[in-house]
Amino acid sequence: MEGHAAPSNACRGSVVAHASLACVVGVIGTRAATSATFVSVPSTGATSLSTDNAGVLLRGTQSLQQLETRPSVAWAGQNMAILMSSLVAGGAVSMCRSSRRKTEQTSRTCVRQAADDEIRPRVPEGTPIVPHLGIRKRPRRNRRSEAARAMFTETRLTPDNFIMPVFVHDGVDDIPISSMPGISRLGVDTGLLREVEEARALGVRSVVIFPKTPDDLKTPVAEECYNPEGLAQRAIRNVKRAFPDVVVYRDIALDPYNSLGHDGIVRSDGVIMNDETIHQLCKQAVSQAEAGADYVSPVI
Repeated sequence: MEGHAAPSNACRGSVVAHASLACVVGVIGTRAATSATFVSVPSTGATSLSTDNAGVLLRGTQSLQQLETRPSVAWAGQNMAILMSSLVAGGAVSMCRSSRRKTEQTSRTCVRQAADDEIRPRVPEGTPIVPHLGIRKRPRRNRRSEAARAMFTETRLTPDNFIMPVFVHDGVDDIPISSMPGISRLGVDTGLLREVEEARALGVRSVVIFPKTPDDLKTPVAEECYNPEGLAQRAIRNVKRAFPDVVVYRDIALDPYNSLGHDGIVRSDGVIMNDETIHQLCKQAVSQAEAGADYVSPVI
């Protein structure tokens, strides 16, 4: 018993979780002279070693050292020492095993979380965080069947729904537009009629005409826009004369005719003259309607 002392702090929680051990040792120390009988005291369920309990345990250990020479008590003291040593060692091992298990569990949790982060889909940055709508199944299944799509379709596109844009110039040959690959400016008396005829044969019977006004006809007040013999008016008449069933649209705006490239008349200080611009646009709309346009579309 000479090697035993009060338990260290690391083992307090496990060694004297049963306060009865200290009580038993105390009983042995005080009653050894008359009897070697052990008195068992019920456990209090303590989870830490208080200062009082530590003192009792220490005094009991010292008493056992003094009674080693008595045969009736030596056997009890020896077995108590073995019991105490086992509890101390067992408590330390138990704590180490518990700590190791917790570390391993934490490690496995971190690994699983890292793996989940790798496979979890990422949402675009800036996606709003909204509460779940509580919809068990999304209605996308209603669009899987061709028959269902045909039933639910609200808009059906056919060639009748398309309007073909045509770009015309006052010339004969087609002139490719570099900023629009595959598109050319068409001669008002040649390529325009050819393209409209091909589109009509495919079922597209609507066109919108965009003229390329010669630069020398552009002015700050865009009076060329309502010229009865202007490029747009001639293009309208050519299409309606050759294909009366084709619908012709026109864009009402001053920029194709304005030397500044603006949709309105601009004052010297940069202010747009709205009323004067509207006056010019009205004259343009009337002129193109008289040329045969079916629809004129104001943009201002």
